[in-house]
Amino acid sequence: APSGGGGIFSVRASGRKGREVHGPGTLDPLPNLFTDEKQFELLQHICKTLMLHDKLNEVTDMIEQVKFLMPKRCRFRQNIKEIQTRLGKATSSDREAFDALRQQICAKPDDPKLWRQFFDKAVLPGVFTTHIGKFLSQERRQNDTSVPLMVVHGHHLAMQGSYGPAVLEYLAALRCCPDDPSICLWLGVAFLDYGTRRRANVRNTTIIKAFGFFQRYAHLKGDTAEVRYNLGRAFHQLGYDNLACKYYHQVLTPPAGAHPGASEGAEEEQALKQKAAHNLSRIYWKLGSPHLASQLLKDHLTI
Repeated sequence: APSGGGGIFSVRASGRKGREVHGPGTLDPLPNLFTDEKQFELLQHICKTLMLHDKLNEVTDMIEQVKFLMPKRCRFRQNIKEIQTRLGKATSSDREAFDALRQQICAKPDDPKLWRQFFDKAVLPGVFTTHIGKFLSQERRQNDTSVPLMVVHGHHLAMQGSYGPAVLEYLAALRCCPDDPSICLWLGVAFLDYGTRRRANVRNTTIIKAFGFFQRYAHLKGDTAEVRYNLGRAFHQLGYDNLACKYYHQVLTPPAGAHPGASEGAEEEQALKQKAAHNLSRIYWKLGSPHLASQLLKDHLTI
């Protein structure tokens, strides 16, 4: 999921022209940021780490807030300029890679590998969001038969919170590939996310639709660890802890007769077990059983 840039040095308060202000009563976890060299080195390290993980939007927001709070005569001002220079180069490099990948997609709009790269490198990190939206909309107008394009466009819309248009994209993809379990899963997730954000009468209908697609997904995929985890995660999101626990337990200890699935290797199955153990431990903590939660983490998440 994408993240926005929130303030970490000050809480949002009303100021002129909607800017953030930093005055009495605001949270300041680093009060000596502009006088203590070690604290400023920590800021630089955080920025570099975020840039290594392609979190350029977060770095940009952070630097803008630091510049706003920084005194005019600050000995660290040159350090901020260096971070901005590096950020500009990274953003320029990302833009060049984005443009190159976009040209390849225009030449081969039905290539699923190119769309996978586009999703991993552009849509998922949340960079160039406006450009991505325009590009995908333009491609959809020119190509109404590319299933990978429909799916990626649906993912982008869902990540922006536009669940209605995302569902329409997934349904278009499902009409082309009616027996694809992944599309049914994405439809279920979109309806579930949409339903948990709506009023009660719409919520019930939408969640019923979500589990209809989850059931179709489970039927097409078979009884695998992936299916059991996703069903547990869906019930967990709704707050049905008893049903979530049931499916999480089945991930950790598969029922008799269950098969691992052709697409699941040992590493993927182990990763699912770790996720199920983590989520199950959170439920145990919430229900007042910290000893069971600790034992789960010890058994499945201890290196």
